[in-house]
Amino acid sequence: MFGYDNSLFLEALRERGFYVADQSRSNYIRAAVSIPSSLNMSYINFVEEQAGWDSLNYLPLYDMTHHGQVRDLLEGAGYTIAAMDTDYPLTDWKNADIYLSPYHSRLSEFELVFLGKSAMGAVFDPEFPFTDEFRAFLPLPNYGTRREKLRFEFDHLPELYSIDAPTFAFVHIIAPHPPFVLDRDGGPLAIRRPYSPVDAEGFGGTVEEYRSLYIQQLQYTNQAILQALDSVLTNSDRPLVIIIQGDHGSGSQMGETLEASCMFERTSILNAYYMSDGKTDLLYPSITPVNSFRVIFNTYLGTDYPLLPDRTYYSPYVNPYQFVDITTDIGSTCRE
Repeated sequence: MFGYDNSLFLEALRERGFYVADQSRSNYIRAAVSIPSSLNMSYINFVEEQAGWDSLNYLPLYDMTHHGQVRDLLEGAGYTIAAMDTDYPLTDWKNADIYLSPYHSRLSEFELVFLGKSAMGAVFDPEFPFTDEFRAFLPLPNYGTRREKLRFEFDHLPELYSIDAPTFAFVHIIAPHPPFVLDRDGGPLAIRRPYSPVDAEGFGGTVEEYRSLYIQQLQYTNQAILQALDSVLTNSDRPLVIIIQGDHGSGSQMGETLEASCMFERTSILNAYYMSDGKTDLLYPSITPVNSFRVIFNTYLGTDYPLLPDRTYYSPYVNPYQFVDITTDIGSTCRE
């Protein structure tokens, strides 16, 4: 669909010892529902009953992401919880034991968005040479801030694997997801419209622009991931489990309804696992994120979680709990 062959990156992962589940799909098509599902090792369709079928209340999803079963189990087992600034409140674990960020903001999300919409937001750019003290407290939402946070995550990711204690590191890297801010070499992309972090049907450009810029940011992301992995694998002297997993696929052909959307594109994800002792017997090509930690815990912590059926659900952006099972209707092609 994009006219780009990403097999060299997948092969590079395999060469480093990763198991790549090359038939994997996401369980949901939105990060806000996909990530809490993964972190609770379960389908979360029950939230529809609690919040209401037509509810716009995302708070249950925030709670399940910040205090999910995976985190609770590992904290109970004595693991240190480490996280990084993600530029997305849903996955921003500021209350982790170790939290890395290029900023030291004491402003709330509301205050940051409010200032970002003001005249200050129109002129503020974190890459402009302000004083360090000024920059550190104003991560206003804009292209420069997103660019800086992505670079920070990749540059500092190896630090989370040098902690001298059993550690669960959760890092949500919002790339190659829009907004497209980095070219293939990590340089800035110039976008000539107001900042928006929205993907899919909320993307403000054309299909052609989406695909072209997505590929550039993908090429940088591939390179940055491999560089970070090489640092981790070379310098860590402890057993490692690493999951590199997409919460959904790209969205160049997402419309406002299921009928107007390409589910083959949107549900296609990267799902790769590294286990330093090669215990990959329970993995299989079509494993989906809902089963990832079930396999990990069964393999390393002696649990006996049954694997769930690998299913995929659609829900619209404005009504995240209106789930439709599309497992058998995804198809293998989409319109061009």
